[in-house]
Amino acid sequence: MISTRKKINRFGLHFLIMNLLLGYLVAPSFGEEQFALKAHEANYKVDIKGFTAELKTSLKTSDGVNFFAEDFIKTTGVASVFLKGTLTSTSKFFVEGYNLKPNYFYSLDTLSKEKKRLTLDFDWVINRVNINDNEKKSTILLNNSIKDRLTLKYALMMDLLGDQLQNQYSLYENDKIKKIKTTNLGTKVITIDHGVYEVIGIQNQASGSSKLSIFWCAEKLGFLPVLIEQYRDNKLWLSASLSSYKEIV
Repeated sequence: MISTRKKINRFGLHFLIMNLLLGYLVAPSFGEEQFALKAHEANYKVDIKGFTAELKTSLKTSDGVNFFAEDFIKTTGVASVFLKGTLTSTSKFFVEGYNLKPNYFYSLDTLSKEKKRLTLDFDWVINRVNINDNEKKSTILLNNSIKDRLTLKYALMMDLLGDQLQNQYSLYENDKIKKIKTTNLGTKVITIDHGVYEVIGIQNQASGSSKLSIFWCAEKLGFLPVLIEQYRDNKLWLSASLSSYKEIV
């Protein structure tokens, strides 16, 4: 486990809260509001090798324990002429102790050449995930570290808030469970259109993959990633920069 809180203090950061391509409210089980996810809306400008897109994200909660997250991405500008369609993802998850556990995930991709639909139904009573991947049904065993791609981002944020960032997470993607190695890259100051932020870099990379992503998370926004970078073969493939942010009361 990486001592993120000590690392941040050592670099002199003076902020404390958190939010990402997601956002959230109070999780009473932590006992302190500073470790709580905040409900929010956060939008990003996306650049994919010269093509532009818009990413809209939101996190909602009624009780600070159960959450509903949504991502919506569509192309903009010239890209919208050639790449029609959208990518929508939704996730329901809950906080149990210091752990974030998914309940349900759904995604529909009409941007790809072939439409892709995925449903994950997490049954914690029998510790199984029921999968419907383009009408192909299967079941796999659950463990406490498994996440879908939306809840993984929120789990990173919550773990940073609680100073308990893990070295590895499990992610269901592309019909398999991937082990995601997490690396703390330290802190720096970045300037984006939305402002100037002191951030901590969290790198995620699946075992054996040439692809990796880096979330540059701003503590003063509750560790919301204000800049997201994805690399393929060490070359920047995608970047998403925060364009607007609003807490939901």
